[in-house]
Amino acid sequence: PSALTGAVVQMVAHGLSVGALFVMVAHLEGRSGKSGLDDFGGLAERAPVFAVFVIGSALAAVAMPGMAGFVGEAQLLQGIFASSLMWSPGVAIAMTIIAGLSLIFGAAYVLRALQRLLFGKVRGTASAAVPDVNGGEGLAFGVLVVGSLLLGLVPCLITQRIPDAADYGVEARDARVAYVEAKKTAAISSPSPSDVVVAVQTADVEEAGNAR
Repeated sequence: PSALTGAVVQMVAHGLSVGALFVMVAHLEGRSGKSGLDDFGGLAERAPVFAVFVIGSALAAVAMPGMAGFVGEAQLLQGIFASSLMWSPGVAIAMTIIAGLSLIFGAAYVLRALQRLLFGKVRGTASAAVPDVNGGEGLAFGVLVVGSLLLGLVPCLITQRIPDAADYGVEARDARVAYVEAKKTAAISSPSPSDVVVAVQTADVEEAGNAR
């Protein structure tokens, strides 16, 4: 199912993009002792390489086409539409639009944060305390950003390995549901020991009454 495949891809993409953003926040806090958005501004001029990595990670986080997140979100939206068709086409369209709006609102928030962090007015002294990334830091950031870009451009690297696992998960779930339902049916159709005792006692009483 496309929704399950999209969910797995999205988890991997989320780990790459958000993981990169967390590392970059740690970079800022380690250099300046500050981590609030209001403590920074104009970093693109002071640390241009760092700004490139931040922009790449942020665009990956908002599922820009070409990034792994876009592949996952597209398959999730396709799965939402397909599964909602069981009610009606109108419901399917409405559910897909609502899910799509969450992407738009998320992108608006991230882009505004980028503007304030990298291109906004310099606030305080935190920005001045942040140097550009060195070789080791650039390698760490680059692996995460390039990984997201690679999976976005060549999604078959991961999507080809998902369907079998997803199908196995669905089959295991269906088997579990069938097993539980079978146990419920057996419990209803088969009397419990207490029911058997009550039935035997009732029969004995009726037989004694008939003998009299």
